[in-house]
Amino acid sequence: MHKTGPENWQQLEFHNLLFLNLADDVVFHSTFLLFHDNCKVSVCTSDARLISGCDKSLEPKTWLTTRARGIWDWATVGQLPTGPHFCLKGNQATYSLEVDYHVHVTPKPSENETQSVVLLTKTVPDKNAIGNRTDCGTGNPQIHYCMMLCWLKNDMKLFIIDTALSSKNASYVANKIYDQLGTPSDTAVTVYSVNLDAVPQAQLNQQVYYGDPNYCSVYIGMETVGIPYLYEIQVVKVIKD
Repeated sequence: MHKTGPENWQQLEFHNLLFLNLADDVVFHSTFLLFHDNCKVSVCTSDARLISGCDKSLEPKTWLTTRARGIWDWATVGQLPTGPHFCLKGNQATYSLEVDYHVHVTPKPSENETQSVVLLTKTVPDKNAIGNRTDCGTGNPQIHYCMMLCWLKNDMKLFIIDTALSSKNASYVANKIYDQLGTPSDTAVTVYSVNLDAVPQAQLNQQVYYGDPNYCSVYIGMETVGIPYLYEIQVVKVIKD
């Protein structure tokens, strides 16, 4: 192991790894993955190149995917995004990102009950459009837009919102949320920092498990100090071998 670039990056050697260029669907090889010292057990910022190693034919069929464009920064902490149950493929040059979760779905009381998958397309909300303004019931005027599909306990949901308000640094937000959860090894916390001025407009195409406490999504636009900012925050319990 040796250092490369800034002093707080470590280089770990891997071989014959596949990366997906989301801009033109070209697969190419790379031989390294960067880890940030400040992250708990995972890679952390969009400066890192991440391994694509998820086979979505694996059972059970509880895979959820988010594909995003116009994402200028991202961070993930918790279970490593190297597969086989959680993968992140990012292209900083095109501000593109794909995240795959093999979700540990909460068992249903009846075998006849199935989990509902919701397909969402999220864009940058028009702050002038009637009905777009919501603060997720917090009453906080710093929150200009909030869409929450999250079935964690209320205190954890409020912590996620407060943490989002506290920093424009995606890595900081991901780590704070993960710490508050108790650093579970079977959970991934992913924070997408959305470019409000992206051309073409930023967009997230997202699959969500509706009503499952093992999947949480918070889409929150804020204006605290300086320019406004927008996060997509996902907290997901994934299958662990």
